[in-house]
Amino acid sequence: MPDTVNDRPRPLFVAEVAAELRLHEYTVRNMLVRGDIPGVKLAGRWYVTRENLDKLLAEALSTRRWRRVPPMERAFHPIH
Repeated sequence: MPDTVNDRPRPLFVAEVAAELRLHEYTVRNMLVRGDIPGVKLAGRWYVTRENLDKLLAEALSTRRWRRVPPMERAFHPIH
């Protein structure tokens, strides 16, 4: 699919954003609803611009708002 439509950047769909962020599509939709990812909903479909996604990633990486969770923190810890 071309990167532009009528000389404007082509919007990204939820599946494309999810693939790029390596998240599930439901997670991306929830983030869009909460406003964590800037996007617009038209006719029941979410759209994100490449520019907004790049800004979000740059901000998250520069502020370390998101962090990688070490494997031990991800493991299930039963309550004793």
